[in-house]
Amino acid sequence: MFKKISEISIDNIHEGRFYFLGVYYNRIFWTNHEIVFIYDGQIKELVRAKKLERHKVFAGKYLYLKSFDLQVERRILNLETLQIENIDIDVRIYSGTKDFFIGIDQRTKETLALTAQNFDKLWIKEGMSFFTQIKHFTFSRDSEMLALYDNDTGNELWKVADFSAFDYETKVFVDEPPEQHKAAINRIIGVYNDVVWITLNSGRLLGYNVIDGKLLYNITFPNFYYQGYKLQKLAQSGFWGGYTQLDEQQGMLFGLLRDEYWEIDLNDPENTFILYSLKESAKQFDLTADGNMFQPFTNNEIFFCMLYPKTNAFGVFDRNLKEIVWAAPVEKSSRGFPSIRKMEYENERLYLLTDNGKIIIYEKET
Repeated sequence: MFKKISEISIDNIHEGRFYFLGVYYNRIFWTNHEIVFIYDGQIKELVRAKKLERHKVFAGKYLYLKSFDLQVERRILNLETLQIENIDIDVRIYSGTKDFFIGIDQRTKETLALTAQNFDKLWIKEGMSFFTQIKHFTFSRDSEMLALYDNDTGNELWKVADFSAFDYETKVFVDEPPEQHKAAINRIIGVYNDVVWITLNSGRLLGYNVIDGKLLYNITFPNFYYQGYKLQKLAQSGFWGGYTQLDEQQGMLFGLLRDEYWEIDLNDPENTFILYSLKESAKQFDLTADGNMFQPFTNNEIFFCMLYPKTNAFGVFDRNLKEIVWAAPVEKSSRGFPSIRKMEYENERLYLLTDNGKIIIYEKET
């Protein structure tokens, strides 16, 4: 199904101290905290500094860099054009989309938004505020409230400040009283069809109208599940951690963890939460999805890995067949850590970053 076409050893370049930035526009980017490298058939240097103190990719297009040579510099590298521009050295960017960035002015302690094209100021807010940008939506970054903000002005459009209706309790020992917990936002998954989907620490999935902030959906347990599955208490359910992803193209939430796969059709979310078992194919390939990292996906596939495999280290799950259909081993880490540190997929190619300092490229066979 996939064949290995290339292996790049970056460990020899900078003695193992590297950070994999990702694959963008069919090129591989990484840094050793002094140099930003690119691989497009051969390894090249893009940016060099005495020390790269901070680096973060925004919207798969921009790389924000804070570096120090003779003085502090803050720059934005366009990953498509490879052009690099300086920005105000006092503005610490922490979030960004393809259209604008949000950051903190270190001098005034104000929050400001800058256009991605010319770094012009869109708006300024007093004090340090933190936001989460998802596509063209700007939400609050606060576990105790959900709020949407206007991109052009930074003004609040609506806010949900009370999740007390979803407070929950847990009980560890039978002879002790249950422990009370305050409900809080665990994660904002994304927006589909004017509904923003969030998860709570209690194990609930909530859907709010992105226009006015009204609660539309409250989902907890699967509507259908495989034989032998036992419904768990909310706080113990693992569906709404970092493994649930949004497929905007097909209008679906889905996730893969250990030997279970789940999906929800967002066109009818209250009736289509289905949980599947993949124990048979997991046994066949001696592989489960326990790698604690982002799982790339396509319309038909999910790419996943296992932290400490006996044989196969990563595999391909078929979203239509609901089973693992291909797997392969990876050289074990020389340091005893998980073999695979990161996975990415772009244009029919799967990229693996190993703990031994290699980028291995697989290509889909036709």
